Amino acid sequence: MSQPPQGKVMDFQVQSSAQEQAWAYLFDKTTRSIGFGGGGGGGKSFNGAAWVWMMCNRYPGVRYFFGRKELKRLKQSTLVSYYEFCDAYGVPEFQRGRFNENSSTIFFQNGSEIVLLDLKYKPSDPLGGSFGSLLFTGGFIDESYEIPYTYIEVLYSRIGRWKNEEYQITPKILEASNPDKGHFYKRFYVPFREGKETKDAKFVPALAIDRLKRPKYFRKFRKLHSSDINTGAGIYVENLLRLGKQMQERLLWGNFEYDDDPLALIEYDDIQSFFDSRHLVPAGQRYLTADVALRGSDLFVITVWEGSVVIHLEFMEKSGGREVLDKIKELQRRFKVKERNITYDSDGVGGFVGGKGGFLPHSRPFVNGGSPMKYKGQVENYQNLKTQCLYHFAQEVTDGTIGFAADISPGTRELIEEEMQQIKRLSLDEEGRLRLKRKDDIRRDIGRSPDFTDALAMRMVFKFIGRKKLEYA
Repeated sequence: MSQPPQGKVMDFQVQSSAQEQAWAYLFDKTTRSIGFGGGGGGGKSFNGAAWVWMMCNRYPGVRYFFGRKELKRLKQSTLVSYYEFCDAYGVPEFQRGRFNENSSTIFFQNGSEIVLLDLKYKPSDPLGGSFGSLLFTGGFIDESYEIPYTYIEVLYSRIGRWKNEEYQITPKILEASNPDKGHFYKRFYVPFREGKETKDAKFVPALAIDRLKRPKYFRKFRKLHSSDINTGAGIYVENLLRLGKQMQERLLWGNFEYDDDPLALIEYDDIQSFFDSRHLVPAGQRYLTADVALRGSDLFVITVWEGSVVIHLEFMEKSGGREVLDKIKELQRRFKVKERNITYDSDGVGGFVGGKGGFLPHSRPFVNGGSPMKYKGQVENYQNLKTQCLYHFAQEVTDGTIGFAADISPGTRELIEEEMQQIKRLSLDEEGRLRLKRKDDIRRDIGRSPDFTDALAMRMVFKFIGRKKLEYA
């Protein structure tokens, strides 16, 4: 086995007990996955930068990665933390590596590399295939909760593939995250909370409070001790104290369970129940909904329902009109769905599906921006049809009257859950109508269009019309 150089590369001083625990997992022989975080300012990025730098300097020729949702944010945050670490510990220039902007890689004199990865969801690569050819020793993912779990799974398959055997390095990924109810919560926090962690996956809670000189004093009195005032950690905690209650619970106290978003229409537990709806038996007529608009849509999504239960879901990237139409017809025949029980987004290729001379002339067009439909004979005060359907869909999920039984991958479920959490109310418009968070804002926040929830919510039109024609207000 090659012997790495010794010396200053191991002179890292931990700043808190949380960092010390994370450090222990990073250098043991059994842990492969470390979830580190909770609150803001707990030293997550600093710790990740220090570990990766240390490995790259200690072992010549290794290849690690820094990953985050967007390359731009990665450079503005994680890379900045990397150089803050170098400055704080007086790392000489020749040991810092040379950053190449074109390849987004830090190259070291000893042949080691740190590759910066853009892990933003890409509709053209839903399964993370673009990472499948990469070879790494290990890596650090910043704000892991923002990354599609499918991508993370692929990255775990790519570590341990570059000089690990030569140096006997246990392949590891350090994942840092703030509180969220997504895959990080399920993979790290819940097993930690329930005492069911495995030997190869560990969670380390980390808060800015941990870096105070007198953290016990702050926890007891909810104020800084005089020795912490004007310190870096003290100033950070003081700023967190100025936030609203929800943000304080997340970023100051690292509370993964606090989920009091007054704007969200569906609570997290109800979303989980939607996918665990064994009390609902698929029964009744079958329905097919298709979000087929090609303009501004990331995915073409089709859902098939039996009564109030989703029994099948398919999606594909943007496709030609003929391919879309053929897929709708294929599933209609396969699941024996009556034409009158098919609804489709009438934008784009959807305009060729129904109507006189259409592919499915007796199917029903869905106009997102159209007027709300009458429900039980009454006009409902929503901004448009799409808003009306999303409100009703959210209420039925909350009530447990609809469910999901289709066979999908964990990654696809994660994407749907993420979209359902984005169904949030806005203030009334100028005419006093109910509104929801705009699609463009959702796309900005999650990096893609909410096409799954659009297709699911379209099922609600059959709640309004039964066997009648579409009756717009």
